[in-house]
Amino acid sequence: MVDATSNAPPRSGLAGPGARELAARALAAVRAIESPRPRSLRQHPRRPDDRRAAPASVATNVRVSCDVRALFRNATAISIDVMTRLERGHDERNVPGPRLDAELARVASLQHGVVALWQLVDLGLSASAVRSRVGAGRLHRAHRGVFAVGHPSLTRDGRLLAAVLACGPSAELSHRAAAGKWELGLAGRTWVDVTAPGSRGRRRPGIRVHSAATLHPADVTVVDAIPCTTVARTLLDVCEDATRREIERACDRAEARRLLDMRAIEEVLSRANGRRGSGLLRSVLGVHSVGSTLTRNELEERFLAICRG
Repeated sequence: MVDATSNAPPRSGLAGPGARELAARALAAVRAIESPRPRSLRQHPRRPDDRRAAPASVATNVRVSCDVRALFRNATAISIDVMTRLERGHDERNVPGPRLDAELARVASLQHGVVALWQLVDLGLSASAVRSRVGAGRLHRAHRGVFAVGHPSLTRDGRLLAAVLACGPSAELSHRAAAGKWELGLAGRTWVDVTAPGSRGRRRPGIRVHSAATLHPADVTVVDAIPCTTVARTLLDVCEDATRREIERACDRAEARRLLDMRAIEEVLSRANGRRGSGLLRSVLGVHSVGSTLTRNELEERFLAICRG
């Protein structure tokens, strides 16, 4: 038996002839801790480094194996965890606790406050644990299989990433949604454009899913932690439903922001294989002097249209 104050690292298994005795000791510790305390102790909780405040009965029974103490800081969960792992052999990662919550918060902070269900499973949360957090208001559904952590309010980037995560781990922000992220000056839509593998026939509220059949690994990048198509690929994608002037304006904006890479565009066009919109992009780049008609707002756009007659 290892003293609870030992610094030895916890072991993952509880098998062995002393396992039942360990469970009994843990249960006794829980009962002792849950027993009524003097009023002074309830008003002044014991600090971790203040051993004098602990009753003698608690100090005796709390000498539980370091294996169990490492799993939970909440003593009332010790006996439940021990018995569950003895009977079912659950792994430590499948038991919600402070460490799991800290890891969940870390992931959410890197992803604009959203997480996908498959990420929660990777962290060790079961379906029932996810439902419990949703019921408690700790997770808020943003899309099917995607949740906002802590509160339902999301930033613009949070909404974009939530749409991408809803379409799977290999999905990318694309088309006009990607053009908006790159600030190419194209009018947005009420939905979020996402390109994902196996997207044929898939429907998501608020999301327009495009096929990734022609998407090359070189066409993908990450912008502000959001998987997104490159500027070159985005220009090709928006040519599907954009006007000639919109493509000119997008190229002007990309040039002004030093994002226009003609070599990357040529590579994208070489893989287009007659795709709709590729002819428009070639025509614009062949005739238009990129950067010559840069406008800052719609008023300047209208004035340019008048000048062109």
